[in-house]
Amino acid sequence: MIKDNKKIILIIGPPGSGKTSISDKIKNSNISHFSIGEMYREISKEKTPLGKIVKQNIDFGKFVPIKIAKDVMKEFIEKGHNKIIIDGFPRSIIQAEMFNNLLQSTDVQLSKVIEISVNYDIAFKRISNRKRGVDDNEALFASRIELYETDISKIRAFYVEKQVYTKIDGNLPFEKVVHNLNSVVFPL
Repeated sequence: MIKDNKKIILIIGPPGSGKTSISDKIKNSNISHFSIGEMYREISKEKTPLGKIVKQNIDFGKFVPIKIAKDVMKEFIEKGHNKIIIDGFPRSIIQAEMFNNLLQSTDVQLSKVIEISVNYDIAFKRISNRKRGVDDNEALFASRIELYETDISKIRAFYVEKQVYTKIDGNLPFEKVVHNLNSVVFPL
């Protein structure tokens, strides 16, 4: 059962926008941080049917099936603190709608959706420097950007309509982006 009075902040942006790095800087003892990308990379290492499905999707720059995404999100929300930052989710309008339905079945409030906007050249340079997985090469980056572009305008419109959407500039120096994100997160 999911506890009442939880607040969720979603951090979205293209691959290489700094979602996880920036979110790590603002988490504290009162805020749980969950990176959907890191979770999927961990699951993909498991020698299980689930691990195989997730790995295949990551290897080809595809979305993880919606049922898996829903189960992973629900489990984390149940375990998290009263304030939760989730980065890298949703990546599609279908995921956004599924997450909205999941939250409607609870008393969990979506407080803010923050998009980190970044130039794709900068994003690719960041990804090239991190080399943390098979999903960090040029061909997959291009595929992931194309997939990101497919639904981002729908995702923005979905959350603008709910009056929870904010955009911050991810092209700025890292500490400035962290500062700007803090100024949005901590009044909540």
